[in-house]
Amino acid sequence: MNLFARISEFFMRRARLGTILPALALLVLVLAVMETRPIGKPALLEVSDGQGMLDMEFGYSADEAYGLFERLGTAGRGVYARLLGVDFAFAAVFAVLQALMLSSLLRRANAPETLHRLNLLPFLRSALDVAENIALIALMGSFPERTEIGAAAAGLLTSAKWIVYYAVLAALLALGTASAIQKKTTRAKTLKAA
Repeated sequence: MNLFARISEFFMRRARLGTILPALALLVLVLAVMETRPIGKPALLEVSDGQGMLDMEFGYSADEAYGLFERLGTAGRGVYARLLGVDFAFAAVFAVLQALMLSSLLRRANAPETLHRLNLLPFLRSALDVAENIALIALMGSFPERTEIGAAAAGLLTSAKWIVYYAVLAALLALGTASAIQKKTTRAKTLKAA
């Protein structure tokens, strides 16, 4: 069994309410840190004249990225870098939570084993998020030098992250629907047998 299959199976075995709820609680904690001062989004909004994180946009150009870095100034770029540091924790916790949720729904929907690796999609999203964060931190670290290719790559990573995120949401919705149908079908068969 290869590494991906082992990781997928690890989450399939552990996808229960007793593991999903602590992961959800940890995500809420990380989000609380990201939404409060001194390192959260309010501090960034204050120093950026109301513009939030670039990675919350579907994509951005090099000019948009460097325009934000200019408006932030040295202190503001420090605030943004710290916020991106917390975003590393968000990426990890969010991936685990979504992998557990997908695993639970895959099991409840009685999905064939060939689909079980869908539970790894959140890790792709988070890997793209981490790469995007590294790119943005590197761009800020070298500012005012402009690296057009680096800025374009950061924007592409952001777009790719959002595409995979929407794929995860679509999988959650489809599996949730399949799970509900499976439950209804099983209940109807049980009632017929009785």
